[in-house]
Amino acid sequence: METTLDTARKLRATKTHSSLAALVRREWPELYNIHRKLLLGKPLASYDREWIQEVARASGWSVEDVEEELRSLDESPRTRAERYRRLLEKYLAEADELYQKGDYIQAGEKLWGATTALVKLYAALRGIPVIHWSRGKIDRFIENNVPGNLRDKFYRLVDTASRLHENFYEANMPPEAFRYRYKLVRSIIEELVKVLEEA
Repeated sequence: METTLDTARKLRATKTHSSLAALVRREWPELYNIHRKLLLGKPLASYDREWIQEVARASGWSVEDVEEELRSLDESPRTRAERYRRLLEKYLAEADELYQKGDYIQAGEKLWGATTALVKLYAALRGIPVIHWSRGKIDRFIENNVPGNLRDKFYRLVDTASRLHENFYEANMPPEAFRYRYKLVRSIIEELVKVLEEA
């Protein structure tokens, strides 16, 4: 059972906003309100759940992973890096399993989830907040924070993986085109993971 002291600590923590929490508060006040509810253990309304579903659809992440992301907006990006690394590994493993089964639609969506987790991981390791459910924010982050030699790889990764994400909703990509893009995204991710490990 939560004590009054625990609640007071949580409230103080929410007043010390990280730059990510402040950004969400400005641009998506509905999501910021969900953040506070999750942080304080308050029940979510049906419209809160709809917002979470929408973020899950945009990011390629599960509802549970989105809830955890929203709950932890006040944490330093660096403290979230290990979680992003685990999410990257989780979504890559799920994508590969689905790909092997021939479920290209789901495999592509999981690979998009891995891509957004990788972008978040790269940003977190540099202490820079990035909102992964906004494609424009991802592009701006890459343009302003990724050095030239890696920038092209990140752009190619996000551009190609986003086509796999679109295919999740449209299911109109020929199998040959899907397999080509899937393998391309996997190879770029492997390359970028090696860069992160060496840094």
